[in-house]
Amino acid sequence: MHSLIKEYTDKIAGRKAYWIPLLFYTFGAYGFSMLNRTLGADDLGTPLYVNDTVWLQDLRWGAVLWKKLFSFGSFVPFLDKFLSICFLMLAGTAFSCLLYLLNGKRERVLLYTIASCSFLTFPIICEIWEFTCGGTLIVPGDFFCIFMILVWLLCGITASEASSNPQNAASAASSPARPQALSAGRRHPRQSSSAAILPQQAAVLLAAGVLMTPVISSAESIAPVYVTTVLIILFYRYCIQRTSPERKSAWFFEGVRFAIPLVTAFALRLIIAYSILAVLGLERKHTGATRIEWFGMNAEKFAALIKGMFINYGVASLINFPITVFVICAVLFALRCILLTIRRRSALPVFLGICIGLSLFLITLIQGSVMLYRTAITLMVFCAFVFYLFAETFYAWINAGIINRKTLPVLAGRCGLVFLLFITWRQAAHLHRFLALNNLRYDNETAVMQEICYTLSTDYDTSKPLIFVGNFSNGDAMYYSTHDSGKTRAGAMYRKIRHKIDGTPVWKSPLLVQSTVSSAIDFYHEEFDGRLMGEYIAYYGYDFNVPALSRDEHIPYNEEAAGLGMKPFNIADRGDYILICIGSLD
Repeated sequence: MHSLIKEYTDKIAGRKAYWIPLLFYTFGAYGFSMLNRTLGADDLGTPLYVNDTVWLQDLRWGAVLWKKLFSFGSFVPFLDKFLSICFLMLAGTAFSCLLYLLNGKRERVLLYTIASCSFLTFPIICEIWEFTCGGTLIVPGDFFCIFMILVWLLCGITASEASSNPQNAASAASSPARPQALSAGRRHPRQSSSAAILPQQAAVLLAAGVLMTPVISSAESIAPVYVTTVLIILFYRYCIQRTSPERKSAWFFEGVRFAIPLVTAFALRLIIAYSILAVLGLERKHTGATRIEWFGMNAEKFAALIKGMFINYGVASLINFPITVFVICAVLFALRCILLTIRRRSALPVFLGICIGLSLFLITLIQGSVMLYRTAITLMVFCAFVFYLFAETFYAWINAGIINRKTLPVLAGRCGLVFLLFITWRQAAHLHRFLALNNLRYDNETAVMQEICYTLSTDYDTSKPLIFVGNFSNGDAMYYSTHDSGKTRAGAMYRKIRHKIDGTPVWKSPLLVQSTVSSAIDFYHEEFDGRLMGEYIAYYGYDFNVPALSRDEHIPYNEEAAGLGMKPFNIADRGDYILICIGSLD
C-alpha cells in the first residue's frame, strides 16, 4: 500500500493539474465558511454531547473520540473547519486513489481531478457542514478513513489475484503492499482466488474491522458510505474492467471479503458501546433521527414513507440543485447498466446497479423513515463515481478520434470534460451560497440577541428566571432565500406534483435546505429542554438565569405571552420571572 500511495502521489496527486484545481474548488466552496465565524445549531453542544453522556447513550462513542482527539473546547469554528477541509481533500484524494487502483493505474490526471473535486463539492454536505460539534470535523474524517481502509483491502485483493494468476506475473511484481495486504498467504496459481480466505488474510480483514469500528461508531450515516463504495468497486471490477471473470460467483465472494470488516466493526461497536453504558450506569437513548420505525409500521405509514422518499429524492430535482445532479446521475448510470447488460449478455451490471441504488438509501431501509438530507452523504460518493465514469467515456472518445484521425470525437470528448468541470464549479457555487446565507443568518441573530441581552441587563432584574417564548424568524428575505418561490415553471410543477402525491397545499413553499440556515435561537431554547440556552446567552457575554424547560413546560408561558398580546422582541416582567418574546406565538 505504501508503494501505491507513493506512486499515486508522484504520478497524479503531486501534479499541478490535480492539486491546483483541488485547492481552487475547495477554497471556492468552503473558504468563506472557514474564515468567518458562524454559530448555529449544535455548535455549543460539546458540554452535552462530548463532556456529558448524550452521544454515549446514543452509541456514538466514536464521535466522542473524534472530538477528544482533534478538537479543543466547546466552539472553535476555524480550527474545526480547517481540519475538516484538510480531511475532505484527503478523502477526495483517497477516493481517486481507489479509482486509480481499480482502473489499472491509468495516468490521466484529469480523471482523478474530476472525481475528487466533484466529490468534495457535492452540495448535500452543506446540511451538516456548519454543525461544528456533530458533523463538520467527524464526517470528512470518516470519509478519509473508509476510503483508505478500502484502498488497503483492494491492494491485497489485486495483489492476491496477480500472484495466483501466472498471466499476471508482471503486474504481481509491481503490486503494492503485498506483505500487509490480503495476499499475505500466497496461494498456488491453480488455486481459486475467489472463495478461499486464508488465516493471514482473515487476520487482515479482522484488523480492518477493528480500524473501522470507531469510524462507524461516529454516526449512523457512515456505514452506508462503506457499503456504497464496496458495491461501486465490485461494479467497476466485474462489469466494466473484466469482460469474462474466471468464475461467475467471483464478485460475490469478493463482496463477502469486504463485508467481513463491516460486520466485525458493527459487532465491536455494540460490544464497546453497551459496555460503556453498563460501566457508567446509563440507559440507551435516541437523539435525532436514529429510531427504528419499522416496528410500528402500517400501510398508511409505509405509503407516507414511499411518498416522502419519492418527493425528497425525485420530485425535488425540479427545484433543488444537488438532487437535480443526483437524479441525472442516477438516470445516466441506469442507462449505463442496461447497455452493459446487453453488451455482456449478463444480468450482473443491472443487479449490481440496483444494489448500488438501494445502498444509497440504506438508512431508510434500516430505520423505516424518510432519509434526511444531512444523512444522505452516500450521494456524494455515487455522483462522484458517475462523474468519473463519464470522464472515462469522454477520454475514450478523444482517444478514438485521435486514432481514427477524426476531429468530432476529440472535440466532443474535450467539451464533455469541460462540462463536467463546469458542473463541479456550479456545485461549489451552490454550496458557497448556502454557507454564506448561514453566516448572514448568524449575523442577524447576533444583532437580535445582543440587543435583547443589553436591554435585559440595563432595565430588568436578571437574577429572575428568563423565559423565552415564541419562534424566531429571520425575515422574509432569508425565508425566500431558503425556500422555493414557486414563480418558475419548475417550482410550480413541483408544488402541483407534491400536492397530488401527499396533499400538501400548493401555496406552501418547499425548503431548499433542511438543516443549515436554521435558527440557532430556536434550537437553543427548545432542544434538550433548553439546557443550552444559558450557554448560548453566555456566548454573547451575559450571565443570566435561564431555567431548563421542556416543550410541554413552555406551553403555558406561550399562552400567557399570547394573552398579554406580546409581539416579537417584547419583554414583560411578571414578578417572579421575565418573559421574552423572540418571535411568532402562533
